[in-house]
Amino acid sequence: RFAGAESSHTGRLELQVNKGKRLGVLGGANLKNSSDLRAGGATGVLPKTGYGQQSLDLKLNYAVAENRELVFGYQYDNTEDAWRVHRTIYSKSWLGTTIGTDQELSLDQRRQLAYLQYQWNRVSRHIDHAKLSLSWHSQYENQFRRRSDGARTSDGFDVGTAGFWGQFSSSTKIGRLTYGWEYYLDFVDSFREDPDNAKPEARVSPRGPV
Repeated sequence: RFAGAESSHTGRLELQVNKGKRLGVLGGANLKNSSDLRAGGATGVLPKTGYGQQSLDLKLNYAVAENRELVFGYQYDNTEDAWRVHRTIYSKSWLGTTIGTDQELSLDQRRQLAYLQYQWNRVSRHIDHAKLSLSWHSQYENQFRRRSDGARTSDGFDVGTAGFWGQFSSSTKIGRLTYGWEYYLDFVDSFREDPDNAKPEARVSPRGPV
């Protein structure tokens, strides 16, 4: 995919492999690169609006039996140097909007998800379909800011989420009934660094944005 306004290009490479009737593998990689956005009218090019993004995904399906399947999945996504331009001096006024004062305000973001699922049909006389899932999801974000006076700050968070859920379905006289449960537990870590702070004890803080 190509786009002219921001001179961006996005591509995906995908591979699918089957081994007999029991094993299937699907994997892919995405790459996106966007240059500075060229706005309409007299606004022109908006500096610092370009960024890069990469992602990967993998999925394996294994037929344990005729009516049972084991599924493993993995996803990875990474975004680098994405600016919040409207809060910086590089912004441009549009119909009287205020230009920011920061010299820099950029973010890096990363996300990963891994899961293992077990699903089967015709479970019993009363249960038509069942699915169990275990997962781990991590999210990381780091924001770097350089204020108008040159003072720097860096803050962000790192969140890991463990998940466990089950879903079942049964046929009843009034229609299909779907039921189950889900449980998630978050492990949250946040940080803030202020290296230019006049107070040494305030340069590193154990708590940032959550």
